[in-house]
Amino acid sequence: MCKNENAMVSENLVQRNTTLEKVFYLLKRGVQKASEEFVNSERNVVTMNEKTFLEKFSRYLTKEFEDYSIISVDSKFSTYLRMQDRKEVVRRIFERMPDNFLSLYRIKYTHLPKRVLNSLLPDIVVHERGTILLNLLSICIVRNTGGNEERLAHARLKTYTDPTLPRYYRFGVMILFRLVNGSPEIEYCWKGYKSPSEQ
Repeated sequence: MCKNENAMVSENLVQRNTTLEKVFYLLKRGVQKASEEFVNSERNVVTMNEKTFLEKFSRYLTKEFEDYSIISVDSKFSTYLRMQDRKEVVRRIFERMPDNFLSLYRIKYTHLPKRVLNSLLPDIVVHERGTILLNLLSICIVRNTGGNEERLAHARLKTYTDPTLPRYYRFGVMILFRLVNGSPEIEYCWKGYKSPSEQ
C-alpha cells in the first residue's frame, strides 16, 4: 500500500554530499506540498487535459525548488529517450509488464509509434539541467484510473531508477490523483530508495 508523502531539494545539501536519505526526504516533503497546493488551488485536476495538467503542476513544483538555482523542473523530458539507447530503455520497461501488455498496442516494442514512446517518458523530472550527475527525481502521473496505466507507471519508474542505466534518476515517484466521493485524493508510490529498516 502506498503512503501519502512529499518532496523538496537543496543545492547546499547536494553540493555538500549530504546522504541520499536526507535528499530523499527533502524531495518527498516538497512533492507533497506542491501536490496539495495544486489540488487545493486548481479545479478539475483529475479531468483537465494532460498538457495543461503537466504545465500547471510543474509550476507548483518549480515554486518548491526555486531557491536552489541548479535545480530545474521540466515536464515531458523529451531528451531522455533520445540520449539513452532508446530500444534498451523501452525493452526494459516492457519486460516489467505482463505478457499480454504489448498486445494492447498490437505492435512490437521496437516499432512503437511516437505517441506511445511519448507515453513512456517521465511526465515531470527534477534535475540539474545539462548534466547526468544530478538526475534527482522522475515523476509519473496517474489520474483517476488503475489497471495497465498504473502498472506501466511502476515499470517506467523501475526503469528510470535502474542504476545500470548511465542516465538513471536517483529517485522516482508515481503520483495518483483520484476522485473519492467527489473530492480529489492523492497517493504516492516511491522508487529508488529504501531506508535501512526496509532493506
